[in-house]
Amino acid sequence: MTARSPNASAATWIWALLSVAAWIASFIAAFGAMAALGTLGWIGPDFGGVRHDLALLLALHGILAAAGVLGASRLVFERWSVVRIADGIILLVGLCLAVAIELVLHEWLEVRYRSNDTWDIVGPTALLSIAVVAVAVSTFAVRVAPHGSALPALLAQVMASVLVGLIVLSNVGGVLDGVEPESWALAVLVGLSAVYATAVVLIGVRRVARG
Repeated sequence: MTARSPNASAATWIWALLSVAAWIASFIAAFGAMAALGTLGWIGPDFGGVRHDLALLLALHGILAAAGVLGASRLVFERWSVVRIADGIILLVGLCLAVAIELVLHEWLEVRYRSNDTWDIVGPTALLSIAVVAVAVSTFAVRVAPHGSALPALLAQVMASVLVGLIVLSNVGGVLDGVEPESWALAVLVGLSAVYATAVVLIGVRRVARG
């Protein structure tokens, strides 16, 4: 059987659509796994005031989504994508950053507001961790894409990075008003999310430019 050319636009976009489907399916699977563990009593919503269940959800979602990207590539292009050590490191850095943001955000809410009602208090910042996961996974897709097939992944990466940027910008007003001592950790992580998103977009553009 002759492998499909990775430069074929139809195959490239089919891979992109399957990767998006894998992203959605991976979140459902990760959520189901966390719900099952919670039902069994193996995890709970609190552990020393830290939402470790949400952190595990983010990490599992990212790992499963990255695996889905590879699986979709194997299905469409009929060969496994080459994954280098640097690809895994960049993915893990993003996932660790997302987990850190989620944990610190909930810790900050507990300390300052005695609440975990994230959306009512912090608004779009509640979505920052999942947006960083999206950036990390789309960056992984850009880097492992077969020759000539990285453009759709780059577009997804740029959209996720723009979302991160908008969320970060929504916090600028609070920073200009002054950062209180208990808010420094969260402020630094929010800033790092913007740095990460910007850096990986540059990496992605370079990758697509190389073909």
